[in-house]
Amino acid sequence: MIVPEKVKKIKKKEPKIKPKYSLWQNIQYYFKVLNVYKCKISYIVWIDIPITLLFTLVSTYTTKLILDRLEFNSGFQEVAFVIIGIFVIQLILGMIRNSVNAEWSFFDLDICGCWMVMHERKKLSLDYEYLENPKIQTLMSKSSDTIMNASRKVRYFTSLSKNFEIAKDIRLFSMRSWLDESAKEASKKYTKLLLDLENRDVAVSMIGFLVTFLRDGAAYAYLIYRAIKGDITSGDFVLYFTAISSLGGWFQGILSGWSEIHRTSLQICDLREFIELPNLFNHDRGTPLPCKDDEIEVVFEDVSFTYPSADSPTLEHINFTIHPGEKLAVVGTNGAGKTTLVKLLCGLYTPTSGRILINGHEIKEYNCEEYYSMVSAIFQFSSILPISIAENIAVCERENIDEKRLKDAVKLAGFKKKIDSLKDGVYTPINKSINKDGIELSGGEKQKLLLARAIYKDARLLVLDEPTSALDPIAESQMYESYHTFAKHRTSIFVSHRLASTHFCDRIILIGEKTILESGTHKELMKLGGRYAELFDIQSHYYKEEGTK
Repeated sequence: MIVPEKVKKIKKKEPKIKPKYSLWQNIQYYFKVLNVYKCKISYIVWIDIPITLLFTLVSTYTTKLILDRLEFNSGFQEVAFVIIGIFVIQLILGMIRNSVNAEWSFFDLDICGCWMVMHERKKLSLDYEYLENPKIQTLMSKSSDTIMNASRKVRYFTSLSKNFEIAKDIRLFSMRSWLDESAKEASKKYTKLLLDLENRDVAVSMIGFLVTFLRDGAAYAYLIYRAIKGDITSGDFVLYFTAISSLGGWFQGILSGWSEIHRTSLQICDLREFIELPNLFNHDRGTPLPCKDDEIEVVFEDVSFTYPSADSPTLEHINFTIHPGEKLAVVGTNGAGKTTLVKLLCGLYTPTSGRILINGHEIKEYNCEEYYSMVSAIFQFSSILPISIAENIAVCERENIDEKRLKDAVKLAGFKKKIDSLKDGVYTPINKSINKDGIELSGGEKQKLLLARAIYKDARLLVLDEPTSALDPIAESQMYESYHTFAKHRTSIFVSHRLASTHFCDRIILIGEKTILESGTHKELMKLGGRYAELFDIQSHYYKEEGTK
């Protein structure tokens, strides 16, 4: 969008946001992290400072000592002894400094690794609800280095050319030119960031050079004047000359170090703010889970939910009960809020108002990790990792897989025929671009794998969100036949926009207009002649029409 010149002129500059933490607080936090991760810095500092001082003093006095001996006609042996002594001292100090510098290099790697581990751990353990919050997404991006984010975009566009799944879309939808322009734009932004940093460093260097030139120039002019007048010896002249140069280097180092500390402090502010985000869910000791043999009862009491930054709620005043062992179907048009309702039940979101009870206790009363162990879910978009099929189903290392359970899950999910056709069976790796002998699964095969994963987990609360959307009619029919077997003694929720797929469920609720519009069995809802019956007739009309042709 082009902004008119007048608007540009009156556009106010955004106020500068004050960092959340002070420099001193960040220094304390920095050393706290070092202590937690056992990073060895204290002894390096205590060795490095005196050794650097000694090395500088010896280097500064070396020339003076030699010139003084020569100027005052000292003997050869004395001069040789001084030179050899200074050489030995510098050699020892140099070796120690090299060792310390090597330790500093390892320390830099250690501390870099510490920050990365902390950042990745937080991202992996971050409560799911945070992930869809625009403010948290911005904070997560800021907590990584700006240049790293820019280069990540460049790498992403580079990876698209090797992405098997998107390759067909690029060709069929003529996306090449558009992606090429987007990649160029990302590359320009990355280059601009690098140039901005380089220009800033050049400007700082030029200012530093000018200050050094004026300061040292005046000092050198005064020394030369004193030497010409004979007020100082040649040894003193060299000593003072070297000292001024060393002092200038130290002064420049202090300024650079302070600038680096300040920059690092600002980065730590962003990282701390992200890492110290409070938990939305209960990660401490919670209410004990229901006994293993107990079936699950779910109660929604006046539940409403609004997404962060949304203007209006997605769901309002939802009230229903899923009885122990009941198979409930949740139906509705696209965007009605079916998946949102499922995520609330899975404990991935917390209700904006109202409460969700599991066997009489609110979800937030349970420890969230323990609660997740009780839920087995398939979502419309789930991740399949570039590892073997078996590891994807069991979600653990090969040596920990229960082979019998795996075999049963594969069979119930209708995935056995595909597995039998593969040379390495369930241990065939997925993803050709990463694994040499990898395979690519079709959409329907991916859904069967995900269904097998849900069955293998053997959880008491089974949630299937559009589990048949990519299956062919035969595979879909087989899945419905198997559903009663793998959902036996489990409370289950089957989400679908295909109303014909809900016959095998005990009860159906229709979501629409942000709430529950209708509830009952298929026969009851058809007899009611309401919205459900209308949608069912519309969908079945096409099948009937095709059958009469």
